[in-house]
Amino acid sequence: METIKVKRLVTFFYNPKNLISYELCSISLTFIVLFWLLKFVWTRRNLYASARKLPGPCGLPIVGSAYKFLGDASDIYKGLDNLFSEYKNEVLFKAWFGTKLFYCTTDPKIFDTVLTSPNALRKEPFYSLGDKLFGGGIFSQKSVPKWRRNRKLVTPAFNSQMLNSFTEVFVQHSDELIELMKQYESKKDVDLNDLISRYALKTICDTAMGINVDTESEGFNFNHWIDRALEIVIERIFNIYYHSDVIFYNSALGKEFIELCNKSRFFTRQVIVKKRQQMEEEKKNKALYYESEELNRLTFIDILLKVTYEDDKSYFTDEEIVDETITLMVAGSDTTSTASTFVLVLLGMHQDIQEKVLAEILEVAGAERSMSANDLPELKYLERVIKETLRLFPVGPILARTLDGDINVGHHVLSKGASICLAVLRLHRSEKYWPNALKFDPDRFLPQNVAKIQPGSYVPFSHGPRNCFGLRYAMITMKVMLATILRRYKIFTDYKSIEEIDVKCSVVIRPINGYKLRYESREY
Repeated sequence: METIKVKRLVTFFYNPKNLISYELCSISLTFIVLFWLLKFVWTRRNLYASARKLPGPCGLPIVGSAYKFLGDASDIYKGLDNLFSEYKNEVLFKAWFGTKLFYCTTDPKIFDTVLTSPNALRKEPFYSLGDKLFGGGIFSQKSVPKWRRNRKLVTPAFNSQMLNSFTEVFVQHSDELIELMKQYESKKDVDLNDLISRYALKTICDTAMGINVDTESEGFNFNHWIDRALEIVIERIFNIYYHSDVIFYNSALGKEFIELCNKSRFFTRQVIVKKRQQMEEEKKNKALYYESEELNRLTFIDILLKVTYEDDKSYFTDEEIVDETITLMVAGSDTTSTASTFVLVLLGMHQDIQEKVLAEILEVAGAERSMSANDLPELKYLERVIKETLRLFPVGPILARTLDGDINVGHHVLSKGASICLAVLRLHRSEKYWPNALKFDPDRFLPQNVAKIQPGSYVPFSHGPRNCFGLRYAMITMKVMLATILRRYKIFTDYKSIEEIDVKCSVVIRPINGYKLRYESREY
């Protein structure tokens, strides 16, 4: 049967009667393709006109400048950093990534203008390449109206009253972290980030979810799964062939990514199931939890479940609840643990500053007393240390936004339909805005010096309407955890200077060669 079909097809094309029809089809198809290309170019004429006015690397047909970003996460970030280095004297330059135009900048005025503009609220579509992991959570949500609704609903879970009530939980898990650290005392190159990640995950689940998780089993691996999955997302973003789902998900990298996403989301679903069971028990027992009419007294997960199942307005589907929960778990554990570990690296590198931090902690809370909510505002020097660490090692070293409208940045109009790449790490280390930029100097954030900081030049948690709403939560949990560690241990590192610390970007910043930390018990 198949042989007969092939013969009929060959006969059709070699039959002179059908040759004219075949040629007409070919000509028609050529004109259709040509018309589509002309229409594509015409609708993007403003982008091409805008790009011609700016300097930038030579782009190849179809792939643009994507050939500059080959390799793993560390190679990709190095290629991107080299591009910014090549155009370091330019306020704004262009780069074509495939057929996508990117404006690139390290200028704080442009940062401030773009990140506060209503025309730049939408995350770059490349973030959707991580949708198997995050779905449509607040972090990657591309629908601005949906993002606004979700953020408005969950923000009350992080009000001042709630944050202060979390202090005891932070202290409890910090003490557990200290016990965990004992077995690695005086050992070299301890992966403290791994231990702190477990602390951070337990803390976020306890405070924002209202449940306990066992980080010694599945939860122990959660942050490892997330870290590797984010590395794969970066590799996929910068490999335009992997933008095709067919190619990517049939590759070894794509199959690994699916496995990591399935594990991470299954763990998150288990967290939600446990919380639902707890809520049902409390409902049966008529817990005070349900008698309160104040939404701002509920935790993050309470709000997601309550507005969906109690108010009967269908705010969130089950998968949307998973999306928001996994987003919060990653943001609340991965970013906090990364920032905290970098703080310890820099304090290990600067023993004099470490001793100043310790002196403040001892003055505020003594050597043994547990930290309280009233102690935290008094740890002003520690807060400056954290802020200076986030200047040198911002958790998100690169930000990207899609432009849904033209934005005038003074000397140039950024065109609708393009995207913008904001190099946070390079801006934070720019000598133009931060004199002696690679010096670790917490006093940059003294009140009298903060007033002199150029607006838009310090954006460790993004900036504008889509900034991180968990900033205060992160600062409190880091203060408690770092104060607990530093009272008990003296921190050391093998790094001698900030220049030695090569970094990569798997969405979150990481040191290529590890944190190189060790610690010893203090004696009072």
